[in-house]
Amino acid sequence: MTKRTHEQGQISIFFSASLIVLISIIAFVINIGLFVKAKINLQNATDAAAFSGAAVQARQLTKIAYLNWEMRNIYKEWMYKYYVVGNLNVEDVEKPSGGDVMKYNLRPDENVLSGVVTRDPYNIPAVCIHIAGSKTNICKRYSIPGLPEFGSSNLPGAEEASRAFMDTLIATKVNDCVDRTRLNMLVATTWTYNVLASDMDSSLAGRAPAILADRQGAWPRAVELGLRIRNLEYAMNRPAVYQGVCNDTGAPTKTNCQVGINDVVQERKLGNERVLKAFYSGYRNLGNSTNNEMKATFTLSEIPPKGMTFTRPADASYLLVPSDKASTYTKQWVDLKLMMVNYAIFYAAMIPRAERDTSGACDVTKVAIPVPGYPMGFYKNPEVQTYYAVRGEAEFVGLFNPFANDTVKLTAYSAARPFGGRIGPMLFVQKPGSDYFTGRTDRLKFRSVPYITSYDFLGTQLRGGGALQANQFEPGVPLPINTTSNPGPFWLTNESDPLGGLLADASGVKFGVPNLVYDYQTPHSSEGYTLASEKIYKISSANPGSEQPVGLYSKHQFNAFKGPALSANNAISPEDLDAEIARVRAPTSYEAANYLIPSPNKFNIENGMDSFGFIGGEGTPLKSGVTRYESNIYAPLYKSGTDQEDILFENTATVTSTIFEFMRAQETGMRKYKMALNKAAQIIDAQKGRIAGGAKNSAPGYERAAQGVSDINMGDPNLDQNPASCNSIAGQFLYFYYGGGVGPDQVQNPAGCPKPLGTMISEYFASSANDPTFNPTHYRFSFSWPTSASGAAGKQFFTAYMPGPFTGIGDDGQFSNPIPGSNISENMRRNFYSTKFVTLDSLLGSGGYSPASNFNIMSEGTPSGADQDIKPTQFANPLDPDIIGSDLNTIKY
Repeated sequence: MTKRTHEQGQISIFFSASLIVLISIIAFVINIGLFVKAKINLQNATDAAAFSGAAVQARQLTKIAYLNWEMRNIYKEWMYKYYVVGNLNVEDVEKPSGGDVMKYNLRPDENVLSGVVTRDPYNIPAVCIHIAGSKTNICKRYSIPGLPEFGSSNLPGAEEASRAFMDTLIATKVNDCVDRTRLNMLVATTWTYNVLASDMDSSLAGRAPAILADRQGAWPRAVELGLRIRNLEYAMNRPAVYQGVCNDTGAPTKTNCQVGINDVVQERKLGNERVLKAFYSGYRNLGNSTNNEMKATFTLSEIPPKGMTFTRPADASYLLVPSDKASTYTKQWVDLKLMMVNYAIFYAAMIPRAERDTSGACDVTKVAIPVPGYPMGFYKNPEVQTYYAVRGEAEFVGLFNPFANDTVKLTAYSAARPFGGRIGPMLFVQKPGSDYFTGRTDRLKFRSVPYITSYDFLGTQLRGGGALQANQFEPGVPLPINTTSNPGPFWLTNESDPLGGLLADASGVKFGVPNLVYDYQTPHSSEGYTLASEKIYKISSANPGSEQPVGLYSKHQFNAFKGPALSANNAISPEDLDAEIARVRAPTSYEAANYLIPSPNKFNIENGMDSFGFIGGEGTPLKSGVTRYESNIYAPLYKSGTDQEDILFENTATVTSTIFEFMRAQETGMRKYKMALNKAAQIIDAQKGRIAGGAKNSAPGYERAAQGVSDINMGDPNLDQNPASCNSIAGQFLYFYYGGGVGPDQVQNPAGCPKPLGTMISEYFASSANDPTFNPTHYRFSFSWPTSASGAAGKQFFTAYMPGPFTGIGDDGQFSNPIPGSNISENMRRNFYSTKFVTLDSLLGSGGYSPASNFNIMSEGTPSGADQDIKPTQFANPLDPDIIGSDLNTIKY
């Protein structure tokens, strides 16, 4: 009994000991659960941070894409002026005839004395303006007939009087041809280079019909827009903050925090939007004001991409970037390449010629104005991927922590990327390692073909008999001509020729005439977009049967582009032209397949879209079938006051110096142009010894015509000499392009020269503060929306990624609430970049590609047979986790 008494309580000891173990196990389980929950919370917060940062990138890319589409609208407007308004006197433009190929040839010259009919063999659009009030429209014919020369009358005194009268008429006729030449040149130059409407020749508006002289030219508008896009790209490439960002307002954190969020706020950088929204999205997902253990210690580190190497400044990635910034500017997140193309547009020059039976005749010679380095738009470098990866860290104690002064650091990783949009198509390409652009030649996607046209004049039958030979010129032959001697061909000869870039050798520079694909055409759906085999479109004037309907040489493309409103026989008001330009600026199905197109907010609301439209207001309906809106988009040009600091251009002086630097880089192309005109002037001057009959006193007229092309020393064989003054076409244009501080003087005597382009650019930006239509932080533009584009017709312009059936969306993009009886419905079609989560291992050096073909799934093209510039085998900016001291190789998702 006593023994049993002494044994009482043993089970209690065992139970007590077991209870300690049990409680420890329970505490351990609870603690593990709390840590798992904390890790899940941290992962959710880090996911929110990654998604928010990538969403900022998506919004920035969307804004860039909209502006890039505006660059196409500027180009379309220029093409409408050149191809349509400037050629309304051409028969096939005024009243299109049969066939598929547009004919820009002028009417034949029918000589009533000899019966000879001379046809225009050059199917080239050329600006020719019919002067208001003139009864005879000389823009319709290839040649203006001369005055007949009669034999001697043998009457004393009558011969001298008759001769003097004829010489006066001939000189007047020749002078008129020269004046008309300058008028046409002025119009073509205005449409291309006009910076300020107030600088236009006041006589132009009075002598010519409505020619849109009050609008800014294509080149300066495109350059300004390119500078603004460069600033947005610069802000988007704000270097990653890998040091770790935390909330420095509260207690100090124990995680790896080196940057306070308030310091980021004070920097006033647009690029900081990514950092701020990413941090606060994660920070606000971790507790509240009372449960703030992890929130107070949360630190976010951006995982940067590895550095990339570019060839500066020749790489298109740095065109229109100030030279002092290009040397240090590293692009981590996005690389935009500017497609600069050497274009030239023609105008009709009336160049006198001499014949046996007539004097004072004028041939229409189509003379080109060079537009070197025209900013065609940007394309997103497929080698540089845009994404956003972060690491989130936080301290956690747990419920049962035996170490009162220590905590456990939790870590999470996440990545997301902008998705489902496009900046614009790669129409021309700069191959890796080169300093120039060429046409697209990959597989059968010859996408450059409808955007540039070249010409081959050799072998064309001349008026005086025989075929045109190399290094030869006669009145009527377009200028410039291709030469086999220095400096080499002016016009594009094959697909591998450099057609834009920063070449130092003049022999390598080539030019072409701008062309355009306007829209998809039915039933001619394959017409106008490309060629089956040719990689460039080159028209041979000696073989007109080889012409093909490419771009605006397609009648179906041209007629849709021109519209029914304009005709040379009808009175055309400035309001008519304004409405037609608004029409051609409206989006097309072709553009919806290649660009991102903004939409009016009114359309989005009326059609139940799941997003707001980018363009506000009601708009103004126009009789051309579009509604025009005026809108602004944030796109800074230079620093203004205390606003955004991360801008490439400090002030207007930096803007103008960058533009001048860009212009000076085109020196080799301009030198070619000068030499070609000098050659033509020497040939025209030589005609004064072949004038008909006894018209000796009309020789000065031919000398004046030659000097009107280029007033050089005709006896000097050096074709590289500068014109003497601005009394010539060559002198006027060279001074116009290089004057005003752009480059060295190109004329010997600048007295009487026009205001140069450089001066107008400087004045434009210097006076911008007082210009109500100009804003240094916002770009103002007109947006046209087709009036008929309502409902399904308008939704065709929403061509970005949209959710599909796997996410509960119908094939038509319509979302219907699955709850029975609910009538909630939204249209999920999109016209902007969206955001998706991606795996971390897809952003490493070996990730992001299809396993079977190693094909970059984010690049255009096909898995095999494409060029390196179209199908890169690796992207240039994979993650660099070493810089944050992390090893991501074990992470599979």
